[in-house]
Amino acid sequence: MVIPTYNMARWLPNCVDSIRVASKKCPSLTVEIIIVDDGSDLENRNLINLLVASEDLKLVRQENQGRLKARLAGIENAKHENILLIDSRVEIEPSALRWWSTLAPTNCDNFTSHVNYKPNQWFYGLYWNCIERLAWIAYWIKPRQKLIDAKNFEFYPKGTTCLISTKENLLNSYVNTVSYSKDLRMANDDTLLLKKMAINGGIHISPRYQSWYTPRGNFKDFVNHTFHRGKVFADGHLFNLSIWGAVFGGGLLLFSYLILTSPKVFNFKSLLVLLSVTTIVSILGRFSARHFICFLLLTPIFVSSYSAGILIGTLAIVRNRGTRTAKT
Repeated sequence: MVIPTYNMARWLPNCVDSIRVASKKCPSLTVEIIIVDDGSDLENRNLINLLVASEDLKLVRQENQGRLKARLAGIENAKHENILLIDSRVEIEPSALRWWSTLAPTNCDNFTSHVNYKPNQWFYGLYWNCIERLAWIAYWIKPRQKLIDAKNFEFYPKGTTCLISTKENLLNSYVNTVSYSKDLRMANDDTLLLKKMAINGGIHISPRYQSWYTPRGNFKDFVNHTFHRGKVFADGHLFNLSIWGAVFGGGLLLFSYLILTSPKVFNFKSLLVLLSVTTIVSILGRFSARHFICFLLLTPIFVSSYSAGILIGTLAIVRNRGTRTAKT
């Protein structure tokens, strides 16, 4: 079990506890938990030290190099064949590992999690759920087990949030993953890696293999996280010419054009457009009333911060042209 963390120590106890609970329901598993501290500050380092001292955990420390490199450090230090990559804000469902273990011998090497958002942070977390429901509507309308391959890669949810694979598969994917960002802290930390895995055997997803994500709980964290996701989107989608790169890239150009040429873009008509768009996507995504409210209120903020992130990420890549493999 590899848990990369950067100034997220407060979430680690819940993550580790969820792994312990899920592992106990699957006695055949031999569990090794590795925490990779990716250059956290002193306060977080101290919290990690306390947790490691009280639990049977392995600690790997490195200077801040980004989550892509932090995961690699954990993978290289793991001694078992099967590896679970799980983020510090995530808790795995108690029955997930037991269910996965029944499929492991049947050539289901790669499994990405069906991710739920914890309801106690429903406002900001639910917005990301709106985005997922729209982007991968083919899955969310009727969640079921599905093999994600090169052909349908863009249309189904996947991530390294709670991903099971073999050490060999992960290391091979890292060797063949190419980032356009010279600074791997700004590299896309999941899409590039997962695309290689989808091509080489595919990735499974199932509602039986679930996890719970604790989203950012305040406005500042939501904006910062959205901005960061925009920055790494440039590396994972724009320069890799994905469908979503074309959609969001085109949207960014349109949004920038409207801002520069229409000083009164935020007027009554634009509010009517936003309300109409929210109504349409709510019907398509089968949104609840809460989804509708979140999407209506947060979309202008999301578009602004995400677009700014894409722009900054794109400029950084253009300014420092060159490619790096994720393992170098």
